[in-house]
Amino acid sequence: MKFFLQVLLALLLLSNTAVAADLPAVDITPTLNQQALDHSTLHVLIDPDKTATVTDLLVNKHREWHPAERNSFPYTTAAVWSQARLHNSSSQPVKLHLINDFVAHDEVNIYLIRGGTVSEQYQFGDTRPIRVTEILNRFANVHITLHGNETIEVLTRYASTTPISIKMKLLSEHNYSRLAIEDLTIWGVFIGVTLALVIYNVMMFVSLRNVAFLFYVLHSLANGYNTLTSSGHVYAFLSPLLPLAWLNLSYKITPSVAVILMSLFIITFFDLKHKIGWLYKLNLANIGLFSALLASLLYFYPSGQLLLHNKISSLLLPLALLFMLFSALVVAWHKLFAGRYFLIGAGIFFFTMLNYVLCFTGLVDFGSGVLYVLPTGMAAEAIFFAMALGQKIKRIEAERAENALLLDESNKFNSTSYLLAGILHQFKQPLIYLGTEVLKLRTQRYQSGQDDVHSEEILGHMESQISGMNDLVGNFYSFYSQQPQLGEFDLQHAIDTVLDMLASSLQAGKIKVIKDYQGQQLCADEKALKQILLILLENTVSVLQEKSPDAPTLWLTSSGEKQVTIEVRDNAGGIDPHALDKVFNIHYSKKQAQGLGIGLALARKLAETRLNGSLTVHNEPSGACFVLVFGSTY
Repeated sequence: MKFFLQVLLALLLLSNTAVAADLPAVDITPTLNQQALDHSTLHVLIDPDKTATVTDLLVNKHREWHPAERNSFPYTTAAVWSQARLHNSSSQPVKLHLINDFVAHDEVNIYLIRGGTVSEQYQFGDTRPIRVTEILNRFANVHITLHGNETIEVLTRYASTTPISIKMKLLSEHNYSRLAIEDLTIWGVFIGVTLALVIYNVMMFVSLRNVAFLFYVLHSLANGYNTLTSSGHVYAFLSPLLPLAWLNLSYKITPSVAVILMSLFIITFFDLKHKIGWLYKLNLANIGLFSALLASLLYFYPSGQLLLHNKISSLLLPLALLFMLFSALVVAWHKLFAGRYFLIGAGIFFFTMLNYVLCFTGLVDFGSGVLYVLPTGMAAEAIFFAMALGQKIKRIEAERAENALLLDESNKFNSTSYLLAGILHQFKQPLIYLGTEVLKLRTQRYQSGQDDVHSEEILGHMESQISGMNDLVGNFYSFYSQQPQLGEFDLQHAIDTVLDMLASSLQAGKIKVIKDYQGQQLCADEKALKQILLILLENTVSVLQEKSPDAPTLWLTSSGEKQVTIEVRDNAGGIDPHALDKVFNIHYSKKQAQGLGIGLALARKLAETRLNGSLTVHNEPSGACFVLVFGSTY
């Protein structure tokens, strides 16, 4: 058995010494515009230990070349050599540009072989100086002149810690010039848009003092820098000025930095800590994860052991993109920022960055045009995000204007309340006098033995009106303490008392009252509740008398126990939709009688401060409906 295995191993070794069939030559003519060099015209050789040199391959025939089966090779610990043969079948010289895609590798060497020897050689990579004329958007640009009837070989060595992509094109000078113009246009637009939006968001940060805009500015700069380094432009233009080691390290740092800054932007811009606590924690975890990834990069980079870091990074970046898209959907679902521009921008950012990750990790074998998806997508994402932020700024300004209006209304309310409190103070003595006179009349009638039911009814109404006016004055005096005067009372009795006070007005207007409430014990501020109901009912009666609908009707309903809801509805046709948000403003009144516009403002203030509840209004088909909601501690 041992002998058999030795023979089998020997046969395998002998088979590996065979040299691949002669490489077919690519026929070049003066009319050539573009020719792709791919698996149909390339042979490849895998060098697992990265020890082979161009000299070895030229003089040593014991290494085997295989016809290339694909363009991308998942080799991160081996070097990959490619071989192509070019032949000028005409007698005229032909000038070409050999464009080698994706120089986003540690080492790329290109050799031109004439007559069995190296005539020209070029070196590219993240750690090697690159002249501007030798690179175009991560394309290694090698100028080739083929003389008449000349044949040359192109030998290329790739060595990288990321999966390798082998794609080459032969372009005429005309096609190369057109490609250069397209490249300059696309990247010029990208840089211009990025800088313009960065300036715009810096101005928003300075104006609004919102740190979220600063995070977005830094995210845009990190994305822009990462995109430019991915294209090779930063290496071409900055490598003479900055150390290549710094450029290479910064290129690997910026994706993680961009993710961290985007997570910080999401946290602060949408105030996730106070609105969606679990999403806030997930974003914090995302920040921590990519901070750890940065720490691992700084730990492995000095020793050159980046293979593990690259594998982890290629796994985490797609997950981070999915998480950011998920965050955007959650934000929209919770209606924190449901603008369509925000969702479109988030979607473009996700698919652009996913394309970037798949392309530069070799997981998907794209064409060379995919490089232009990155700047185009980043520019589009920035534009849509800027439009979304513009929407948010409009909302912030609207909120500021509304807050200023509320402050102004509050000042008006306070000044008016003080004025009315002073005026009502003058009514205290007459009210005390009237109460005393009613008491005297009752005493006289009792002493004289008179038993006139009609007179007794009149005195009862007088006492009720005097009591209501006393409550009004008392509410104004106790209003500024904003402390509810809790007490137990029966809801039905409280509502009936208010209706009794308005009985004469209801009868005069022939207004039908439909009641849907029953007795229940509550613990709240009874005086405040009565005052609110009195204001609402007086307002409703006044509107019904003014608009005079057929069969004027007032509905009064209540529901709930711990959370009580009282509705006052009429059939007067409703309130003008443009005025719905103004009816509670101080001094706003639509009554023909030119009311002061104080009652509803006071009612809402009492509901909020004395009942710890709310008072709202909306239109129904028949008329307006005021809704009072408050809690009972009984």
